[in-house]
Amino acid sequence: MPAGRYFRQNVSLAWIQGDAPPTAPTSVWLHLCTSAPSAAAVGTAPTITGYSPQEIDPADWAAISTGASVDTLSTAVDVTFGPFSSADQTASHWMLMDGNNPASDEILAYGALTASRTMANGGTLVVATGDLDITA
Repeated sequence: MPAGRYFRQNVSLAWIQGDAPPTAPTSVWLHLCTSAPSAAAVGTAPTITGYSPQEIDPADWAAISTGASVDTLSTAVDVTFGPFSSADQTASHWMLMDGNNPASDEILAYGALTASRTMANGGTLVVATGDLDITA
């Protein structure tokens, strides 16, 4: 899972230089994308009717799982998008942001979905508990 440029510069690197990290967000937002985001550029948001980014409260994360070389933070709740009501679209990537507006908010982390997921007319898309893993 790559970290967004804002997170790398203002949290990790600035902290090593002795700067205090910014105030933690009160919530983060999971965005689905139909194209790949990067550290500095947002992915393309779905245009299917009924899609909106979903807020994840700090209490909705599991305890950090520590490993020999990687630590992992996973969701502790299902995150549901939809219901959708227009032509199907496919989500291939995700972004975790400090707000729900990709035009003005900061990318904290991003990555590819394990498998592309269809946002189908009349349906919902669920990212099940534990299916979103943030690694560091």
